[in-house]
Amino acid sequence: MRAATDQTVGKEMSAQFRRDFRWGLENYAFLAERHPGKWVVIHDKQIVAAGLDIAKIREQARRQTGCQELAVFFADDGCTLDAH
Repeated sequence: MRAATDQTVGKEMSAQFRRDFRWGLENYAFLAERHPGKWVVIHDKQIVAAGLDIAKIREQARRQTGCQELAVFFADDGCTLDAH
């Protein structure tokens, strides 16, 4: 499981972000089943955007929610290869 948390590095996370991040962790199997192989943005314990381009879905979610601090997960379907 991967979570994109770069927007929170070096600062205090909001209570909203913590709730959404916890919800994403608790519901990760659902995210992976519903949006396999995609980035998923959670806000207010709901999926507000999902797609392959993390920058695009973050911007879409920011416009939709008005929130800058968003919980973003990669819904790994178990088929993602990571070659290093």
